[in-house]
Amino acid sequence: MNRAFRIGCVAACALLAGVAPPVRAQNMIDPQAPDSASIIQRIDSTFASDRKDTLDCEVTELAPRLNFAFRWHGGYRARFPVRQFGDEEGKLRVVFRVTPRSGEEPSYFWQDFRIPPGKRSARESGRVSGGFFLGQGSYGVDWMMMDEHNRSCREHWDTKLELSESDRERAQFVAPGRALPIVLEWEGTPAGPDRPYKIAVVLHLAPILPRSIRLTSFDRSLLATMLTSLLEETPFQEVSVSAVSLDKQDVVFRTGKLDPTSFDELLDTMGRLDLGTIDFAKYSNPNGPVEVLSDLVNSELASDETLDALVFIGPNTRHTLRFPKDRLERLGSGAPLFFYLNLDYYTRRYPWADTIERLTKGQGGKVFEIRNPKQLRKAIEKMVEMLAKARADHS
Repeated sequence: MNRAFRIGCVAACALLAGVAPPVRAQNMIDPQAPDSASIIQRIDSTFASDRKDTLDCEVTELAPRLNFAFRWHGGYRARFPVRQFGDEEGKLRVVFRVTPRSGEEPSYFWQDFRIPPGKRSARESGRVSGGFFLGQGSYGVDWMMMDEHNRSCREHWDTKLELSESDRERAQFVAPGRALPIVLEWEGTPAGPDRPYKIAVVLHLAPILPRSIRLTSFDRSLLATMLTSLLEETPFQEVSVSAVSLDKQDVVFRTGKLDPTSFDELLDTMGRLDLGTIDFAKYSNPNGPVEVLSDLVNSELASDETLDALVFIGPNTRHTLRFPKDRLERLGSGAPLFFYLNLDYYTRRYPWADTIERLTKGQGGKVFEIRNPKQLRKAIEKMVEMLAKARADHS
């Protein structure tokens, strides 16, 4: 794994003066980097001091949990009244120190956030969140949020990750007693005889919450970690990936074979997607979602590569058009298996079969409702089982 989810971040606080502007949601201070020793010393001194908190904030621990990339992570959620920053732009920096109780050196993280200018009511609240991957063990977490005027609020909590034997086998990404920044990278799929299948993946880019006009960092992380887990946990040799927005009725990303560079481009595409502006001609076409899906699937079926499977990944949507079987040009024997990893995170916010589900089932495919990592793991295992059976039946 390797690429960070990007958020809009700007700030320069005195405590971390000289640190480069961030490009990651969570940035980890490298203790070997120049000037890091003095920065860490200032952070430690600030946490040890009895300075009075002058910012109003409420911090909640996010207990360790398994994410869709099968990594364990802990973190925080902070809420604060934005009125305390006036009506001007506000710049915030969050610093947190994670100290293993087993004696290893602490890890230091930081994040920057911007509060847009505007008239603010006394009841309006701001929210920030962050976290870290962690290995098995007990930790102390010291947290602090500061603004550009050196006002701050602080919090401390203890957290613990205890894993069963089966979970420990899946937790090799982070060693016991270690904390790492939450970043997402993908190094590509290695070739070999143990990866015999060729697949095409279609990501449906849509927010989990229906009124959003952009994919939040949470939306993007869910989709991207489901994709990387699919690639890591299955014996796929060749992978083409497309991303479609049924709301915009458009294919917004496509690559013949996913590699680390195109994976980064996919993440950037997710971050730029604006669902608040839709082409009127497309919006006024009632069959648009069916047409964009059929064109995309037909182009995959017509490629020179013989596909073993076509996999859809994404949340259930408001689009419920029936998908006629005759919209697909290549059917019958030799057609790939169809799967739909339906991200049902909030349990059927749209409680009906959407157009992608209708397409999948119309081809005799399998739909998996995914609400947690264990369901994703079971779905992946079932997909591999079905692919092996289909390969055996045709041999």
